[in-house]
Amino acid sequence: MTNMMNNKTLYKIAFGLALFTIVYNVAEDLISTYLGFEDESLALLVSDPIVLSRLF
Repeated sequence: MTNMMNNKTLYKIAFGLALFTIVYNVAEDLISTYLGFEDESLALLVSDPIVLSRLF
């Protein structure tokens, strides 16, 4: 029974870390894109695969 509870706790931690990673990466992407746009630098926009896929 304790092994099952331990696995459940580990899955909750892994799920939390996965959500944190996704939110962090989206925020980083938005900030980098905004700063690149304000600086009139296309290097940040083109190096971003999400923005690059929207260009073509």
